[in-house]
Amino acid sequence: MKLRAISALTVAVLGMVLFAPLATADAYPPTTCASLSVSTTQPAAGETITVSGVNFTANTSVHLVLNTTTTDLATVSADAQGSFSTPVKLPAGLTGAHAVVAVSGAPTGHGCGRPHVVVDIQPFGSSTPTGAHHGGNSFTGVDLLLVVLVAAVLIAAGVALTRGAKRGRASTGQR
Repeated sequence: MKLRAISALTVAVLGMVLFAPLATADAYPPTTCASLSVSTTQPAAGETITVSGVNFTANTSVHLVLNTTTTDLATVSADAQGSFSTPVKLPAGLTGAHAVVAVSGAPTGHGCGRPHVVVDIQPFGSSTPTGAHHGGNSFTGVDLLLVVLVAAVLIAAGVALTRGAKRGRASTGQR
């Protein structure tokens, strides 16, 4: 009985240590910051890409700029849910890493900065044709492989402890 309790405590502490970095203590009320995404993170110079936003202030104008050169890209209205999606044409002579920034329309405060997404503009005529998908999907969440792996280890530990306890009771004649 004592060994089983120590084993269960060890598994619980291990689980807390592994999952503690994934837990965040957010202030109440919970804050959801506005965010931007793009159809590709590696467009060609002069290409038209789609910029989408969520969690913006409902029914307000959102002004999008290319931050490194302060180039106006578009002004679009967020819908009643605070979302939008709009095509924008990138400058033809501009290459390298640049931030697409929403300079208006996002809720302020609660530690939320200006929503932005970085695009790496490729020279016109690069190996990928204009209009084609250049990069992979944008990373927008948590890498779930680690969470699934930790869950599998914890489940296996629980099964092993349960089977060990059943064997121990069977050898002593207890139920």
